[in-house]
Amino acid sequence: MRIYLAYSENYHDILLQEKCRLIISYGRKHGSHLEPSLPSGFSEFLIDSGGFQIAMGTTERDVSVSGYCLWLHFLLEKYGDMIHGYMSLDVGRNAELSYNNYLIMRTEGLSPIPVWHDGEDEALLREYCDMSEYVAIGGLVGGFLRSKSYYRRLFERIKVKYPEQKFHMLGIGLLGVNAFRTFRPYSVDFSTWNVAARFGHDIIYDKKQLLKEVKLPEEVRMRLRNDKGFEEGMVRQAVKKVLSLETELEKLNDPWQPTLW
Repeated sequence: MRIYLAYSENYHDILLQEKCRLIISYGRKHGSHLEPSLPSGFSEFLIDSGGFQIAMGTTERDVSVSGYCLWLHFLLEKYGDMIHGYMSLDVGRNAELSYNNYLIMRTEGLSPIPVWHDGEDEALLREYCDMSEYVAIGGLVGGFLRSKSYYRRLFERIKVKYPEQKFHMLGIGLLGVNAFRTFRPYSVDFSTWNVAARFGHDIIYDKKQLLKEVKLPEEVRMRLRNDKGFEEGMVRQAVKKVLSLETELEKLNDPWQPTLW
């Protein structure tokens, strides 16, 4: 399972030193409008369209399918094999527009990863799987509204129907870790590594040795706000724990067994 971490310029050195793969969003600005760039020193990137930023109203640029295509052509020419893949421009709650954007990008000579959202017609997922060996599952952010078992059932159902397909899980976060014991997507991305600096939280192992996010005591949260070295140490440890999923999950024997169904 390939793990990509959402980029933060504030922790560039930590992400670089820990040899992270990065996911970069078109909804965030990198480089100038005329000369787009990717963070220096890294060797592998996955590109997200910024569909989530559009839905949340937090995008830092005007996002259009034509602009996204042009940006991607610039990046692909400049960075080549460093870009492992790039998402189609998905539009939350508008499957038809997302599908049309995917087709437009293909006519522009691109090979985007189509994005299917949880809750959309599964016939569309089937069509995406027929058209592309690599498909992203979106609509997973906001997991506080759903349980760990919900994600596990969703992922296992997908695995049964599409056992040979490469899937990327967009923005699933730590709620998906329980599901990964029996379903290994080809790739997944996390922004959760940044919870200490953003929310005063920590990432710990629970009794089942699964990662989970917990709120830190107030005295520790205060130290995070006032001690830069302590904050960076917490962030580095969170990065290490998230990255450890790549190897720790592989220690489980026969992670997916059809007899479960």
